[in-house]
Amino acid sequence: PKQMEISIIGNVIELRREQWKGKVARITNDSALLEEVKKYTWTYKDGEHPYLHNSKLNLYFHEFVLGFIYGAENIDRMQSEGNIIEHLDNDGLNCTYSNLHILSEDLNKAKAFTIDKKAAELDRSMEYPSYIMDVYYLHDSKQFQLQLFMNDDIYFILLQIHAIFKTTNK
Repeated sequence: PKQMEISIIGNVIELRREQWKGKVARITNDSALLEEVKKYTWTYKDGEHPYLHNSKLNLYFHEFVLGFIYGAENIDRMQSEGNIIEHLDNDGLNCTYSNLHILSEDLNKAKAFTIDKKAAELDRSMEYPSYIMDVYYLHDSKQFQLQLFMNDDIYFILLQIHAIFKTTNK
């Protein structure tokens, strides 16, 4: 198969393959991680939440990336306890360290039915959304970073964000 195209843009490495239908995967600019990623062929899996998968390892790309940081056995253990790997920006191909976080299935659903749902509604209904939010997990400091831009009073969303992310950062 054709090799991946690799582009380095600041702290992010963008990866492309012909099979990925024009989609771009992203990882943190970490040369050791990139060398490990390049050892395997990653296949694009289409669907409601597209992901990359490696059949030889039987792993999704995001599992591979977090396993590289924390050890595959720790990721397996956390997932067996009912946790999932959350892409904080909901992009299954964005596997940068700051975008991946282990989250309980319940908190993942709470985020989906509150923050994600409200953001999607606002994006569809307004020329300019009343807020733009990015959520990143800073693995080194074990803290969340939230980026908000507000054009409107949306205090209820801030309370939901606080409640959801406070419980996951223990």
